[in-house]
Amino acid sequence: ESMFKYVSDPIITSMNPEMGPVTGGTMVSLAGSNFLDNDSLMCVFGDARVEGRFVSSTEIECISPEHGAGDVLISVSTNGEDFIGSRVPFVYYEEVEISSFSPESGVVLGGTPVVVRGSNFALSKSLSCRFGSVAVAARYVNSTAVACYSPPGESGAVSLSVSRNGVDYAASSGSMLYIYMESLEVVDISPRTGSVSGGTAVTVSGRGFSSSMDIWCSFGGVGLSEAVIDSENKLVCASPRSMNGTGERSLQLTSN
Repeated sequence: ESMFKYVSDPIITSMNPEMGPVTGGTMVSLAGSNFLDNDSLMCVFGDARVEGRFVSSTEIECISPEHGAGDVLISVSTNGEDFIGSRVPFVYYEEVEISSFSPESGVVLGGTPVVVRGSNFALSKSLSCRFGSVAVAARYVNSTAVACYSPPGESGAVSLSVSRNGVDYAASSGSMLYIYMESLEVVDISPRTGSVSGGTAVTVSGRGFSSSMDIWCSFGGVGLSEAVIDSENKLVCASPRSMNGTGERSLQLTSN
């Protein structure tokens, strides 16, 4: 005897993320109710059908197909025939591209403000940067720039990528890497006095110097002087002219 079974319609209450690139490939989680675990489970993005993966009666997952930029509604079917749509559209956007970022290095303690430039950036609650495998929130500047603070990391080079949806990250090219450097530390300086006219060669003893780094000496806000690195513990920089006359100035080092 052939039996026909009546079941409750599936209901979609939310999705995450709610957007993805036009290239597709975004893993979208749909929350709701009355989902069934069977071979006919599928999602439809606009008019493109893809296989759904059953997680539970209240959650399924599906991978977005390629689609042009714009909004589409997602529908779900548990039998391949009857489709129930969501009220929240899934937004396809042009893929983010990164052309440059500045500065290209920062200390391992993190906290370095980094501006990433490129194209197709947009204001989003999920806008983020990822340094290696660590993601941080990003601030939207305009369609060609976002800003973020580097998280703590280990000494070395990592890729820097940006995401509009917090899931799909567009990375900078392999030749553009963000460099984590050991923190710069000043132990002593010599001499400790110099002419207001500037030009005094000041030797700085400390830690964390590297010939691969660009380091500047800051003389209490008077001005910056590029350092010549002698070793990992010693560098030399010329004091700038003091426009504020005589007085003590705090010497600090910066690498970006």
